Amino acid sequence: MFIIDEFRHTTLKHWTDAFCLLAVVVVGSLSPLYIGPIFLETLNVDFSYRDFIDHGEFAIYSTALLTPALYLLYKNRGLHTRGISLFFSLLFLLIIIFLLTSIVIFAAVVAATVGNEIFSLNKEFVRVWTVRIYCSSVVITLMMNALDNAQGDLDTFTGMRSENQNKLRERFASNIGGNDE
Repeated sequence: MFIIDEFRHTTLKHWTDAFCLLAVVVVGSLSPLYIGPIFLETLNVDFSYRDFIDHGEFAIYSTALLTPALYLLYKNRGLHTRGISLFFSLLFLLIIIFLLTSIVIFAAVVAATVGNEIFSLNKEFVRVWTVRIYCSSVVITLMMNALDNAQGDLDTFTGMRSENQNKLRERFASNIGGNDE
C-alpha cells in the first residue's frame, strides 16, 4: 500500500511529538470556544456554541492548520522534484481543495453578513462543512508533522553517515599515503 510506505520511517516518538505539537495548537486556537462562553456567562448573555461556528470561524482555523502542512509537504517531499509519490500528490490536491473551499465558505459568510440582502446564508451548511474540513485538517496536520519529524531524523542520520564516510575516506587516504613514503 502506497500510504503505508510513506510512513515506514516514522516511529512512536515522531507521532508523539507531532501529537503534542498539534494538541497545543488545537487547544490554543480553539480557546475562544471555551473561554468565550465563560465570558458570556459572566455577562449573563444567552449563547449557543452554534454562534461560535456559524460565522465561518472553522474555515479560518482550517486554513491556519493547512497552510503549514502544505509547506511541510513542499519542504520534505519536494513537489518541485520528479519523484513525488501518488500519496503526496493526492494529499497536495486534497489540501488545496480544502484551502480553497474554506476560503470560499468564509468569503460567502462575510458577503452574506455585511448587510447584503442579496445573499442568504445556509448556516447549517457552513456549520457542517467547516467543522468537517477542520477535523480533516487536524488529521492532515498530524500526519505531516509526524512525517516532518521522521524526515528530520533521516536528514540527521544521512548527514552523520556522510560525515562518517568522509572521515573514513580521509583516514584511508592518510594510511595509504603514509605507507607510500
